[in-house]
Amino acid sequence: EDLLSLLEACKGYEDYEMYVGIVKNCIPGKMFKWGIYDREKPLDCWSSPKKRAVLIGDAAHPMSPFLGQGANQAFLDSLTLAKELKAHHDNFPRVFASFEGKRKPRVTNIVETSHFIGLIHTSSGEAAKVRDEILYKTLACQAIREEFSVFNPVNWVARLYEHSLKNRFYKAEKEQEKLRKQKAGAAAQNSDVV
Repeated sequence: EDLLSLLEACKGYEDYEMYVGIVKNCIPGKMFKWGIYDREKPLDCWSSPKKRAVLIGDAAHPMSPFLGQGANQAFLDSLTLAKELKAHHDNFPRVFASFEGKRKPRVTNIVETSHFIGLIHTSSGEAAKVRDEILYKTLACQAIREEFSVFNPVNWVARLYEHSLKNRFYKAEKEQEKLRKQKAGAAAQNSDVV
């Protein structure tokens, strides 16, 4: 029954026949539905009471996969912790406090955003109808649409490359200005010769 509902969900996809083949090759009774678990907010404190150990990554701030940031945040935790250890050596209370102070605000925002997206991710049934109705009504407001624009990958790319593009345009404008001055100088020299 689960296989049939999975197959039914694939109807209309471009590669439907491929999905049919995949589903037909599944071993009956061996499919599982896996839950997605997270915390609405990270733990209040990531370090042990005596400051001898600290949690990083999913141990400190598990997050649902809807932003694709779990591994990235674990890497950033590792990098930040390494920098703090280098800066403060064996002063673990200071290392952990500084580490948490730098990472918690950003991670908390990502965990909460991913959790929120997970809540609206329901894909079928009555909950999906309610979600769609709410999103339709709320996203009709321009201010909210702008607030949620951070979820648009195009905006992410634009923000990432905005500085680089501005720098390139600035350099191109300077190069064009330099060429204009050279042409004007050459034209002035030619007019002096004539």
